[in-house]
Amino acid sequence: MLAYLSQHPINESMDLGLESFVLKSGDSLAQGSIYEIVINEDNHRMVMSEKITEVAAPTKVSYELNNDVLNRNLHFYLKEILPRLR
Repeated sequence: MLAYLSQHPINESMDLGLESFVLKSGDSLAQGSIYEIVINEDNHRMVMSEKITEVAAPTKVSYELNNDVLNRNLHFYLKEILPRLR
């Protein structure tokens, strides 16, 4: 998801509540980089800061997610769920 969002503009026709996803410092998808994420859902706007803490491409990314009420450390692991086609 991070890779897709960093390389593709937000599609305004998608009703995800995602207003923007902007790299604020560092290199794209690199450890230590900081993103600003703005969610606007039902006229409730939330601004979050995301700092990538670890990247083990292509299977893992860890980050700190912060906003006014939330401070979380999250880890995403990508695994193959379908058998490889031969």
